[in-house]
Amino acid sequence: MAYTEESRNKWRASMIERYGSWENVLAEMKRRKQKGGQTSTTGGFASNKVGADGLTGRQRAAKYGVKKPYKNIQ
Repeated sequence: MAYTEESRNKWRASMIERYGSWENVLAEMKRRKQKGGQTSTTGGFASNKVGADGLTGRQRAAKYGVKKPYKNIQ
């Protein structure tokens, strides 16, 4: 990970060069996180396993997730 502004900018430029655009970089990061969550054994929100409640992880996240943003966080 980038620890300085210079190294962060260098990392970002190399990722854009590799994947073509920043949106593609974010999509690839999302794909990797989802793949890791699906292969985990704890049944997180990215899991495709059906739990005791009859929902997959993604369905559970949509049902019980935060519906509106917090207003008083600074």
